[in-house]
Amino acid sequence: IASNGRSVTAVDFEIRAIEAGARRAKALALAHPRYPGVEIPGSVTVIVVPDSDAPNPLPSDHTLGAVAARLDETRLVTTEVHVVAPTYNEVSIEADIVVRRAASPEMVRMDLEARLNSFLHPLTGGSDGLGWPFGGDIYFSDLYRLVIETPDVVRLADGQLGIRVNGELAPFCRDIEICPGELVFARQHRLALFAEGSAP
Repeated sequence: IASNGRSVTAVDFEIRAIEAGARRAKALALAHPRYPGVEIPGSVTVIVVPDSDAPNPLPSDHTLGAVAARLDETRLVTTEVHVVAPTYNEVSIEADIVVRRAASPEMVRMDLEARLNSFLHPLTGGSDGLGWPFGGDIYFSDLYRLVIETPDVVRLADGQLGIRVNGELAPFCRDIEICPGELVFARQHRLALFAEGSAP
């Protein structure tokens, strides 16, 4: 925080937002929610993620108001601050998976879904487990490795792993770009599990 207590840098705004009740926050300099992709001098947009068990945590009006009031107290007079909820991208994994003969396919499915949901979560996701990074791209290799390394998974039945983002199937084996400041969350994976020897 600046020596006079004012919020000047992006980190300053993020710290103040968390102090006001956000679990995570991301400040985008020169950004205005009404004009995405256009640099607006003097404008800062602060994205707020609350503490929540939901797969896509959305701040209440109370939380948004509390953060906005706190940032208004510390902003420079020349700075216009906008406090907004996150924009989420819904991610679903599709795969036919072969599991060990002695394993319970349903138990493996539950484990796999829990791992995927945690990895793609705004508060627990990402490679560091501290929350999916704002604007963090989805790397095919990360999800492929997560599936293959799940206990009792032997292989993908056909070698294919589908990643569907906002209902649209991404090209196979391609990384997926996420827009700056946006997040992801997992929902309704389509996983078919087969015991060894019974896969199609």
